[in-house]
Amino acid sequence: MTEPLLATIDLGTTNCKVAVFTLDGRLVAGASAGYPTLAPREGWFEQRPADWRAAIAAASSRVAAELGESAADVAGLTLSAWGPGLVLLDEGGEPLREASPTWQDVRSLEHGRRLVEVAGVDWVGGGLPLTGFAAKLAWALESWPDARGAAFAAGVKDYVLRWLTGSLVTDPSSGPCGLAWPAGAFAAAGWDVSRLPPVRPSTEVVGALLPERAAELGLPPGLPLVNGVNDGAAATLGVGAHRPGDAVVSIGTNGVFRLVTTQPPAPETCLQRSLFRYPLVGELWACGGFVLAGGSALDWLAGAVGEADLELLLREAADAPPGSDGVVFLPYLVGRGSPDPDPGATGAVAGLRRRHRRGHVTRAVLEGVAFGLRDIVAALGELGLGAERLFVTGGGAASPLWRQVLAGVLGLPAAYASGDSNLGAAAVLAVGLGLAEDVSAALVRLVAQPEITPARREYEGAYVAYREVARRLGA
Repeated sequence: MTEPLLATIDLGTTNCKVAVFTLDGRLVAGASAGYPTLAPREGWFEQRPADWRAAIAAASSRVAAELGESAADVAGLTLSAWGPGLVLLDEGGEPLREASPTWQDVRSLEHGRRLVEVAGVDWVGGGLPLTGFAAKLAWALESWPDARGAAFAAGVKDYVLRWLTGSLVTDPSSGPCGLAWPAGAFAAAGWDVSRLPPVRPSTEVVGALLPERAAELGLPPGLPLVNGVNDGAAATLGVGAHRPGDAVVSIGTNGVFRLVTTQPPAPETCLQRSLFRYPLVGELWACGGFVLAGGSALDWLAGAVGEADLELLLREAADAPPGSDGVVFLPYLVGRGSPDPDPGATGAVAGLRRRHRRGHVTRAVLEGVAFGLRDIVAALGELGLGAERLFVTGGGAASPLWRQVLAGVLGLPAAYASGDSNLGAAAVLAVGLGLAEDVSAALVRLVAQPEITPARREYEGAYVAYREVARRLGA
């Protein structure tokens, strides 16, 4: 008897990745395909559903070719996708408009403020607090003449699942960012919740792959589809975080801190401190915040000093002492994120003396991002939410020095986690197909034991200096 294979589709902000795994986490086949983000005006960010469909078909076809006859062993398929997004659909499940706003789009900001005033904060939680799904829909109903004629309003994953199966459902981690849609917020926006996808458990089988889609993707028709989760939830699970107190730091373009908990912050707190919260799986929630500049801070420095070789910069930084000999970097290159949001805040390098060299500044950049993450940890700690295990992922996690800095600044052993959203989605799929008792059991099999960087508390004075520089500069 052949081993069942787990097929996953992840729609990230910039590309789609299709991956097929064995039950023990071995990648059997994988491929990706990109799509553009349109930015016709400042603050506008849009993507085309047609581009998502084309990317899914292209990546999946390459995976099917790589699988060959083993494609028949695929036991099921699930999805993860970025959010919050908004896709308005007609009765046939087709998008009403060519392009839809992404999570970065800020045109709904004022509508979000109005919803808070009129309907309260129960809808706040996913992504940037005031531009979540409900705010995007309120904006669309005012801005798009054909919006009120839509049959349904859906998120990105919801739309793709509808395209693949004909079924329109969502999961708690995606549009609702809760166990049900907040009816009051949608009533205030002028939209009945009956015109939203029903909320189903993330591990539930919600449809079967349509024959025409199976032909496009190269997968077996009738393949069961499990509901899935948003890409943040999938990425959290994909590194092996599955118990309260597990924390995940992602050093990509952004710097993100996610904490697994059974007691998420209240929506009011999320709004005030620019935090996010959404159901993960079962009784678990994910909460956390954004620094806004993660790996992009190091990219900025490389451009500023005219050195494209990041490895050279990191080697120089390793020669500088912890605390960068007094050099302090504020990572507010695109404003300050959580837990004290300020889009007008600016970055800074302070404490420079003649003795300092490029390596000191580079190390200060790594430490500044870590200090920004510590600000989020401190805010969660004030709410009684503490981290016990730390997983570090993203492009920046490949740097042993950056992992060492994070372990020291956050005071936690840092596990280097190479898992991704597809692997986390595979755990959800395994449960939905009855191949694992629960997501924790699935992850034990799927995710390899990580490399651990021990914690050393050697940054207390440097963190105090960082906070003092921020205070003096009004940041």
